[in-house]
Amino acid sequence: MSNRKLRGLVFFLTMGAYFGIYWLFLDYFGNGEGTSWIYSSMQYKSQFIAFAAFSILLNMYIIYFHATNPPHPKYIMLPKRKFTMMSHIIAGSAEVIAGAMAWFCIYTGDVIVFSGYTWSMITLVCVFTAHAPSALFQTPGVFGAKGIMVPAYIGISSLHIYCAIHLAFEPESLLWIERTWITLQAYAFVRLYGRLMWKFGMIPNSTYTVGTMAGGATIIHFVIGPAGLLLFCMGIIFYIQLTKIILKPSINEYKALMEERTHSATINENVRAMWLELNTEYASSGLSEIEAAKAAFHSLDHNNSGTLDVGEIQELLISWDATPHVIQAYIDRFEHQEEIDFDCFRKTIWSIGNMQKRIPADLLRDKGLSNPELVAKAVFEFLDIDQSGFLELMELEVLLVEWGMAPYEAVDYMGHFGGDDGKISIGEFTQDMAPLWKFAYKRAQRIDDAP
Repeated sequence: MSNRKLRGLVFFLTMGAYFGIYWLFLDYFGNGEGTSWIYSSMQYKSQFIAFAAFSILLNMYIIYFHATNPPHPKYIMLPKRKFTMMSHIIAGSAEVIAGAMAWFCIYTGDVIVFSGYTWSMITLVCVFTAHAPSALFQTPGVFGAKGIMVPAYIGISSLHIYCAIHLAFEPESLLWIERTWITLQAYAFVRLYGRLMWKFGMIPNSTYTVGTMAGGATIIHFVIGPAGLLLFCMGIIFYIQLTKIILKPSINEYKALMEERTHSATINENVRAMWLELNTEYASSGLSEIEAAKAAFHSLDHNNSGTLDVGEIQELLISWDATPHVIQAYIDRFEHQEEIDFDCFRKTIWSIGNMQKRIPADLLRDKGLSNPELVAKAVFEFLDIDQSGFLELMELEVLLVEWGMAPYEAVDYMGHFGGDDGKISIGEFTQDMAPLWKFAYKRAQRIDDAP
């Protein structure tokens, strides 16, 4: 069985484990019953109302954010990803409204356009046809420490589906409307905590992972109860153990699985800088990119042949703490290529982790998106380090992988738009790759604003 299929097996077994946890504590011990938060004591009722009101405000901000900011390229550069992301956003936004309307109409007995029953049905359509499937589809590509984030997202999506199944059998139950709607709010609180932690520079090495767990912790006790977070973490531990048993990761693979990996964390920059100092006569801080690449290449070319082989490249990437999927992507790319010259080395291997540095915020700050051609031209020129007037497909593949796109998807995308010559002109870049240069512009501004 292929590694990809084994990962799928771990994914669905983990999902089954979460369903088992939810059944045990919500149905077996809880008899599928409970009390709506609105009927609880004033202490808890006030917390629930404040939580719901704040969640609605957060969702309004998220909708505004998506409407005014370019999305991450990995979500929209391939048709299936774009369709999935649009479905996720539209269905999630509709569910926020439909769920709130269903709860209000059933609680008050009023009819606002539709009855509470109909609003519940609309909520269920949003969950089962778009939001839940799109969430599960995107889960393997999440940022952060994947060994924690993947099962965490599986757990939240599974809980959302589980509550929606109960709601399908009891469409006028305030309890299951609340539980279904509250579970949906996990994403809103993930965005809130992540943004606050980034803004104030909190836990910089684990911002995404900690922010996501905090978002899940905020909603889980509303749905399951006081032990909700503990039970949720049991699912994460189950996933980790399954991964060890079924996938049998190496020490480096397991280490990469449990480390924070964000948009650009394809290698460990500090490790590479130390490697350059130990293996050459230079410090990376005192060299241009091309000079550093030449120094690294010559230190690897022991027989002065002017070329390297795949084995040397693999060892180099491992020594830089490159992520396993990046190492495999390069092995796949070079497996039929006996020799790798300096030009290929510089545009592929050495470009890892360097691509984003070619887009300095101070030079992009004055080129507003009101003139998109200027922005596209500026980003193009920064990426075209050798000023050839073209961008190599492999260079842009590296950038997309740095930004979190799966390597095979980056290859598919660049192959689709790159043509037969393997190069991208300024015209092709401006017209076909707007998601890439718009995001690069926005990211440069965010980096400039960071603490």
